[in-house]
Amino acid sequence: MDRLRRIVRPRDARPKGAEYLAPYEIAAKRHGPSFEATLWASREAQRERFRVIADMADLSGRVLLDAGSGCGDLALHLREAAVVLARYIGLEGVASVAPAACSCAVPGAEFIQADFVADHSVFARLRPDVVVFSGSLNTLDQPDALAVLDRAWAAVRGAPCLAEGRSAALVFNFLSDRCSERLRRQDSSPARRFDTAAMLGWALDRATGVRFRQDYLPEGHDATICMRVDERAAR
Repeated sequence: MDRLRRIVRPRDARPKGAEYLAPYEIAAKRHGPSFEATLWASREAQRERFRVIADMADLSGRVLLDAGSGCGDLALHLREAAVVLARYIGLEGVASVAPAACSCAVPGAEFIQADFVADHSVFARLRPDVVVFSGSLNTLDQPDALAVLDRAWAAVRGAPCLAEGRSAALVFNFLSDRCSERLRRQDSSPARRFDTAAMLGWALDRATGVRFRQDYLPEGHDATICMRVDERAAR
């Protein structure tokens, strides 16, 4: 990656008062652009999710779009793990967080202020090889999350790396409803638990190269799905 860092303002304004961004906006106002503004329970859980993402998808040499990037924690994790990207693009919907992300210590990291729910063309415009959602679907209801994933998957199926004979991928995690009874009884708001079987079924309806994991956090709290596409599958 080169050393350019920039902020691109959104083309399409998000709906005023979008409920799915409100919890993050409140947290950013309270804590500033920081880890706390991401609403992660702990840095350890965040790092474990990142580790699983990097293990499930081939990210090396890819243009990675981090949808809901916060202050660029995934970019930092990948650099520390010696994963060399062709390019890192962070999408962040909270206006006060996106500019601060430019201080992340990753040369060439690019951050774009964009609402990937309201802006239906953002994935196709940026032409990523890999799209990652880590925690950023949590405040959506499941139908809206699947609509976002459909658009991301369409973009990945046209990834530039496919013409070079390399695979592309869509990777996303979410709170699983197949967790322990104790966790199901807990109030997870503002995050929502998704129907895990339905999420996996959605992925299998669209791709044969699907990986699923729910073994990395205690009591099945979280699930990750990786959908892989190669040159033949994209035809």
